[in-house]
Amino acid sequence: MKMIASTKVGKAQKAMEAARTYGSSFAEFYKHAETSVETASQPLALVVSSDRGLCGGIHSSVSKATKRYMAKTPSASICILGQKAKSQISREYKNQIKITFDGVAKNHPTWAEAATILDEMKSAKVTFDSGKIFYNRFKSVIAFEPDTMPLYSFEAIKASRNFF
Repeated sequence: MKMIASTKVGKAQKAMEAARTYGSSFAEFYKHAETSVETASQPLALVVSSDRGLCGGIHSSVSKATKRYMAKTPSASICILGQKAKSQISREYKNQIKITFDGVAKNHPTWAEAATILDEMKSAKVTFDSGKIFYNRFKSVIAFEPDTMPLYSFEAIKASRNFF
């Protein structure tokens, strides 16, 4: 059992490292372009969770962080990656959930998968100008803490001070 668990943790850590590349790239891009939105008229909460797992605390910490954001930003829409967060968030914010995804990043995350998610969001007519991506930041094998990173629409990025 310990060998199987350590193998699964190792696989998850490799996937997390691959995904971290995307997040750090966007953070640097936003910083360089000086992207910002004064007042979000159409905010979005993009929640990153998983479809399965016995670690309820891991999923509930992201859900709780999202619920705190929604309490402060009741006009926000919600998009959810993973069934665990969907079941927790839909209890209070079912009407704000615009689209959910399951089966995401079963292997290493890819650019094609991210593009497909964006295309599905466009097809579902999910509109936003800015918002936050809610995810778990790895602290140790047994500890994660919820974190956020900014999310901007293409129009907000084009309006950035240093956008080409």
